[in-house]
Amino acid sequence: MNKIVLSVLTLFAILLVTGCGEELPQPVVDNQVDEVAPVEESALNNIPIEDVVLDADAVQLKIGFVKQDHHSAVFVAALRSEMMHDLFPVYLIPLGENFYALIKDNQQVAEIEFIQSQGAINVPNNMSAGLFEMGFGGVVPFVASIDQGNPIKIVSPLHERGDMLVVRADNETVTDWDSFLAWVNTSEEPVTVGFKSPKAVALIIFETALSEAEVPFALSGGDVEGAKVVLYNAQGQPNLNPALQEGLIDAYVSNNPACAMAEYNGIGKSVAALSMLPPGDFHDHPCCAIAATQEVIAAKPHEVAAALELFAYA
Repeated sequence: MNKIVLSVLTLFAILLVTGCGEELPQPVVDNQVDEVAPVEESALNNIPIEDVVLDADAVQLKIGFVKQDHHSAVFVAALRSEMMHDLFPVYLIPLGENFYALIKDNQQVAEIEFIQSQGAINVPNNMSAGLFEMGFGGVVPFVASIDQGNPIKIVSPLHERGDMLVVRADNETVTDWDSFLAWVNTSEEPVTVGFKSPKAVALIIFETALSEAEVPFALSGGDVEGAKVVLYNAQGQPNLNPALQEGLIDAYVSNNPACAMAEYNGIGKSVAALSMLPPGDFHDHPCCAIAATQEVIAAKPHEVAAALELFAYA
């Protein structure tokens, strides 16, 4: 697991002392570790799952996620509950459908309901609308929502990097960023590059890299005269690979798993990790994070902290 995820362990104490609604201090990210190791068997005191006493009146905690590998901590925690029980003091017990008992040190801390959201960009709005209290989503949508005054806070980083530049699989000219620039600058027609959302981190990094290389670009549908790169809004990640396959776009910038699926299906190939592009401002950039409403932080700090611990282990 990426080391930035594991700095979440430093946030548990922060959550516990902000239950009365005080301002969260800046996250502490010193003393990070490379991985969360399984608890030594001799130190693990988990009783058999069937002996855990479940509480019908346990605190409810609704957590939103998107069906993608960036949010794999949700799937590992939910679908590998017996393995989690064997390795860690915090794990889930399935209760049926999307409900799970959150167990820590042999006691039920909360009852979690996992709720799928259609796209990470919608997670902050769904949280503000009260559909769920914690959410897995993109850093940029979370920050934009906070800037608009919505009462949510990022409570944990989730992972970093993962954004790629993808070209068609049959493009033999482009193999890296330098050859991409050479292709763009010598092409008789503008190169059309897709993106999934105007708020996507990948688009921000790509535009910055183009500006650093002094490559003129423009958005499709507007004035594209003189542009070497035309940016095309594919209206969502699921549309990127079909657009590349059908020739609607020549390349795209996005996060995985779209890039990996393009290679697996022979549609495209990843030629550059966006985090490594000039001017170098986005090295190890945050991609996804976990956020919580200010209300749940104040009302359920212990439950939120236990959930974050669960996801760090997962």
